[in-house]
Amino acid sequence: MDQNARVFGEMFTQLAALHPTRPALRDKSGTNVSFGAFNRRINRLNHAVAQRGLKQGDRVAILAKNSLAYVELFGLTKTGIVIVPLNWRLSLTELQALVAHCQPRIIFADDEFLATALAVQNNRASMVVAMGSGAPDVLPLSALSETGTDQEPQSSVAPDDPLCIIYTSGTTGAPKGVLHTHRTALDNMRVSSHAAQGLGPGDRVMAVMPLFHIGGLLLHFFSAFSAGCTTTLLTEFSPRSVLETIRDHRISNVHLVPTMIAAVLDRYDAAPVDVSTLKTILYAASPIPSTLLRRALITLPDCGFVQSYGATESGMVTVLSAQQHIAAHDADTARILMSCGQPVADRAVRVIADGRPCPPDAIGEIEVKSPGVMAGYWKNSAASGAAVTDGWLKTGDLGYIDENGFIYIVDRKNDMIITGGENVYPTEVEEHLCRLDGVAAAAVFGLPDPRWVEKVAAAIVTAPGAALSGTAVMEAIRSELAAYKCPKSVFFLAELPKNATGKVLRKELRQMALSGEIV
Repeated sequence: MDQNARVFGEMFTQLAALHPTRPALRDKSGTNVSFGAFNRRINRLNHAVAQRGLKQGDRVAILAKNSLAYVELFGLTKTGIVIVPLNWRLSLTELQALVAHCQPRIIFADDEFLATALAVQNNRASMVVAMGSGAPDVLPLSALSETGTDQEPQSSVAPDDPLCIIYTSGTTGAPKGVLHTHRTALDNMRVSSHAAQGLGPGDRVMAVMPLFHIGGLLLHFFSAFSAGCTTTLLTEFSPRSVLETIRDHRISNVHLVPTMIAAVLDRYDAAPVDVSTLKTILYAASPIPSTLLRRALITLPDCGFVQSYGATESGMVTVLSAQQHIAAHDADTARILMSCGQPVADRAVRVIADGRPCPPDAIGEIEVKSPGVMAGYWKNSAASGAAVTDGWLKTGDLGYIDENGFIYIVDRKNDMIITGGENVYPTEVEEHLCRLDGVAAAAVFGLPDPRWVEKVAAAIVTAPGAALSGTAVMEAIRSELAAYKCPKSVFFLAELPKNATGKVLRKELRQMALSGEIV
């Protein structure tokens, strides 16, 4: 992609001119489309929706799993249509609220979610279009596109116009619609493609993260697409599919979250396949236990690991490079494996506590200023003003910066436990729990306590064949941590509740414990 591209739609046009016959997209079944053909499909779709009265600034929503058609819909940004990717895991009530908030002219839906789309179409204010074969009374995307032409559409889109609205996960409150412009999206894509991953036209990429999340959408998929890579899309994650796709499509780059990495390593140990083409795994979205990271580095010694930190509002902020991962094998630098790297490409980061900048190693709230920060929250000026002051975005993440500029995320501000006046950061306790024999996964959260206001609680998933008791866990951890940090209650679960990006839902664990669902 031309580094001087001003708006998102120019990417499709430029790539079609540079690589007209090179495969742009594939799915696991082997279906593929070239950059040239893909651009023509996008042009037809833009003309088709214009014939139906859609204009610049109108929203369209997508309720679907990853697919070639999903990516095609982002081509509507050529004419200034604003894309709203919806999380298909949400409940009907949650989706109704989001649709009412963004008011899309069209909801494009997989056949699997057509009934849901029809139910949330805001009293028929939104038209529903089927991305598959559809139903007898629902227009399919293929029929809609047929009414358009291959000619490049006319456009007056500007860099600061809205590109997409990505809803936050709502783990700390009602979801908010994060607005990214053409400028902020392109900035994040370029930083991820070049500064973080070093992608080029020869790379073969696998996209398995959901495209309704900024990590899967802008920081991985479109960063690869914009670099001219050939990308294989997986509908959703399974360890077997990931490994088979790496083998069969000779994948060189993939983005996974820590829980996915753990599952892939388990599958690889049980049924190894040829992954010799894999040269980069980008991981992000949640902290990675040091034991899991070291296991990954040992299991896949020829693969480079790159960590990135960011958020829906901030875009990509930091990178811990593959070279820094290798250097961290030395005892003197091993600590940096616990960091999320250093700021990249015009990203300024500071840590604030009590309204003042923190000295090195002091914990406070991380704030970010960069060209990739969101334009604001859709239809929520109060929240936008509270989140960004003088260009500095308050991330809601607690962390610190060491003397070498490496950034360490301690926890979410809203997840911090205050017990007896002392601050406890769940991630720190989880790190120690995951080192115990027999612990496959752990999550720490706060519960009400009449004496201490809050007490530390832990939910644990045991490793296969392991036998653990709450008493044994609490005794083992006491030698590792200060008494106030140690869990006072331990619950055992078959699996931890997570959102679509692999983040553990501590709020849900707290509710489960309070309701007696887990004991």
